[in-house]
Amino acid sequence: MSNERGFTLIESIVAIFILLIAIVMPMAVVARALFAANYAQDQITAVYLAQEGVELVRNTRDNNVLSGSALWDQGDLSNCYGASGCYVDAVHSSNMVNVCSGTCPYVQEGVGGGISWYGNNSDWGNTKYIRTIKLSKISDYEIKVNSTVTWATRAAPRTVLVEDVITNWP
Repeated sequence: MSNERGFTLIESIVAIFILLIAIVMPMAVVARALFAANYAQDQITAVYLAQEGVELVRNTRDNNVLSGSALWDQGDLSNCYGASGCYVDAVHSSNMVNVCSGTCPYVQEGVGGGISWYGNNSDWGNTKYIRTIKLSKISDYEIKVNSTVTWATRAAPRTVLVEDVITNWP
């Protein structure tokens, strides 16, 4: 009878399999966590951009009222009533509200001095986000604002919608 000590082939295969699981599973968990963190960062940026779109419409409404215009929901805002909507630029106030011809352009990002800005400047680089503002009249004193931000991920296209109703406040 042989008393040789050692591992059989099956014991070796099982040991290698357990070792692979012990190495691969934590790596898969880390990869999934990184994907989730990137998606959360993208979603937070999209929510901020969508909310900023609503705030810019509100600011334009305020400027219309403060300038004495009887048409509080017109002026630059008239670009946003069409089916394609409009895009807004918080940084360059001289041309803040622009009509979209077809699809709205990508929001662009400018970086300088440790700060980044989002707007529509041809000198800046494109981001992955497209912001579209659409207005619809509810009554003579109310308009509904839909600010939609879309972007693409490897998994699927994503969308964030911020909706608000603004009124003629004076």
